[in-house]
Order: sequence, then C-alpha cells, then structure tokens
Amino acid sequence: MFMASPWNRDKKLILYSDSKIVVGWVNKPNVTPWRVRNIINQIVNLRSQVSNLVVLHIFREANQRADQLVKQGVQLGVSE
Repeated sequence: MFMASPWNRDKKLILYSDSKIVVGWVNKPNVTPWRVRNIINQIVNLRSQVSNLVVLHIFREANQRADQLVKQGVQLGVSE
C-alpha cells in the first residue's frame, strides 16, 4: 500500500519493533542465527524493494498500545 501511495516519493516508512535483537538482525543480516535466517532474509528482501523503509527499536513500554492491538487481532482470528 505504501509503495503505491504518493507518500512513497518523499516519506519514510518506519517499522518499529520492541525486539532489539531482531532489529539488529534486519539491519545486519550477516549476524542472524541460521534458525531464523530465512525469515530475516525475507524481511531484508522486502526492505530492498521499499527504499524509504527504516527499521528501528522501540522500548516495549512505549509500544503497549500496538501490542494490545496485535493481541486483539490474534484473538479475533482464533475465534472465527
């Protein structure tokens, strides 16, 4: 959706994660453990397609609302 929007030309898409380790792996995929390398490589490939994508760490305390929304979405998916 971001790639098809006019924002793609002059805005950044910022992806926040509360996992500092995963952010490190995405930013330096050569240090990724082999067990998760395939997933990280998929993220890195997507990142190469979105030139304005930035992956940053955010502390879990600052990310509580997003965490609540994800949990609600998972619960809705399970009940259907």
